[in-house]
Amino acid sequence: MGEKNFAELGANILRDHGGTPYLIGGEPERGLADWIYDRVSGRAHPPQVVIRHPIDEVAALLDVCSVFVGNDTGVCNMAVAVKVPSVILFNGRYPPLHYSSLISSLVSSAPALGMQGIGVAAVLARVSSVLSAR
Repeated sequence: MGEKNFAELGANILRDHGGTPYLIGGEPERGLADWIYDRVSGRAHPPQVVIRHPIDEVAALLDVCSVFVGNDTGVCNMAVAVKVPSVILFNGRYPPLHYSSLISSLVSSAPALGMQGIGVAAVLARVSSVLSAR
């Protein structure tokens, strides 16, 4: 999706559903997380940046989330493991995951574009659907 789309998605989720988004990743994602934070932080519940936290702390944090949204990473697998409904984004070059009913996969409509082939509106609609089913 790209950082601009993730920032727009975060703002729209906050507008439509409230809550507190968490930007989770390793040290290589710090710049991206900070960039997204700067664009979404003016909200009532700004995102929390969770970078380089121990895996048990990330699992505990995920355990209290209503939904996970992100790429196919170890964190998405942890979210499913702690029974969090997950909207997982795939670039279209590899098959999506189907190992759990908690996974709602979105695949890029244009594999040559990778994640840019997944629009914010599609992700937001899927998040809304997942949250309304809870």
